[in-house]
Amino acid sequence: MKAELEGHGFDKQIEEKTRAIRRLEDERERISTELTSISLQADTRAKLDLKREESRRKDRDINDWYAC
Repeated sequence: MKAELEGHGFDKQIEEKTRAIRRLEDERERISTELTSISLQADTRAKLDLKREESRRKDRDINDWYAC
């Protein structure tokens, strides 16, 4: 039976599919890591934008106070 299966190349097909699965899993992991990094960057940029706007607002308030 095993010789018959080997004759059809099933072992080789299984190995190829296994390698393909590993490559896809590695790619998924790489993309997931990249997504995490990009999400953290986006969060940092959003926080920075909020801080910049807060700083501008405070500068305007100070300038308005001195103008009076």
